[in-house]
Amino acid sequence: MQFKNSLIIVTCLFWGSTIHAQVTKVGSDTLYDVACWNVEWFGDVSQGPTNEVTQYNNVKTVISNTEIDVWGVCEVSDPTTFYNLLNDLPSYQGVLSTYSQTQKTALIWNRDLFELMGSSLITDPNNSDFYYAFASGRYPFEVLLRAKTHPFDSVYFYVVHLKANSGSADQASYTRRSNASLYLQQFLNTQRSNKKIVVLGDFNDDVDQSVVKINGSYLASPFDNFSNDSIRYFFPSKQLSLAGETTYPNYTPINMIDHFLASRVLSDSFYVKQSATVLKQLSTQISSYLSTTSDHYPVLARFNLKRYPKATPADTSNNDTIPNTGMDDLSLSQFNIYPNPSQGVFYFDTNLDIQIVNIYNLLGEVLYKFQPIKNIQAITLPEHLNNGMYVLQIKTPLGSIYKRIHLVHD
Repeated sequence: MQFKNSLIIVTCLFWGSTIHAQVTKVGSDTLYDVACWNVEWFGDVSQGPTNEVTQYNNVKTVISNTEIDVWGVCEVSDPTTFYNLLNDLPSYQGVLSTYSQTQKTALIWNRDLFELMGSSLITDPNNSDFYYAFASGRYPFEVLLRAKTHPFDSVYFYVVHLKANSGSADQASYTRRSNASLYLQQFLNTQRSNKKIVVLGDFNDDVDQSVVKINGSYLASPFDNFSNDSIRYFFPSKQLSLAGETTYPNYTPINMIDHFLASRVLSDSFYVKQSATVLKQLSTQISSYLSTTSDHYPVLARFNLKRYPKATPADTSNNDTIPNTGMDDLSLSQFNIYPNPSQGVFYFDTNLDIQIVNIYNLLGEVLYKFQPIKNIQAITLPEHLNNGMYVLQIKTPLGSIYKRIHLVHD
């Protein structure tokens, strides 16, 4: 999987397109359904499925029709396409990772069930190998969600897309995945101890044994460090590996490379046992799924946050937000901006001290910088900006807040 620059899709092609997929509901009305899905160069017109309109509509239909509550998504390769997808899914919200790799990760969730508490990239400037281990900068994307329904519990989601293999005997990529697994475990053990954690995404390797074969023998799974730490972690998707399932059917021999890892506080009392499943029915519900939509199947697992034994109380702290330590891209729920859309003047509703305001387009390019007067509660966009969607970055002493805004001139 090589990275290439993506091209902007002409978004008007999406409007009014006919959807031929007959995708059925799989989400539960009483449980929290969580899925991970590699959507194969989503939005890149030079890679992946050749018909971008068909792929877009199929992805939109899968998310909408299955009614799954949370999606960890990999290979989002054009930000504009991602934001168009969110606009076409009014029941959902989402955040996109901000690392420089073209293939980005994202989290999408049902807005009626969860609220965003924060998002960040996990980095370690003190570890020179951290960048290389995580596929040369495809860092784990941390998103903290809080359930809106009683008892308002918090769950940390980590969307990962680890280094891919260049062949069945690629031990170098195996070593990078193994190191990435160790680094992530160290972070979770020290920074997120006893938290409710779900790591999901494209692991590019299996959890029972590796897909890499050296001298006629398969290597141990690069994620054995998590499997061996069974007091703190478990793999809900491991049952699928042992059953001979696959999320990447074009690969031989059959293996699972898309997975769920969860902290032990989510086992037994919260994870619905044996609920992990591969949504391979999409291959019959969507015409030519593997060539029109994705070369990966989604994986689903279910959780029941209504189960609260005395030993595992709800995590309801109002201060349970992602700290700005060795991270970036903090997004705080106590910040509000209105009206949105606006004709050019946006007002802030916050007690935070605003230091700097940056305006980005959806390609991540800075269009305007503004250093406000102390205690300012509004910003006027420059007149030369055209109608459309922009990203507002507000730097505060607690970190940076990102808000999507819509400019509509008369």
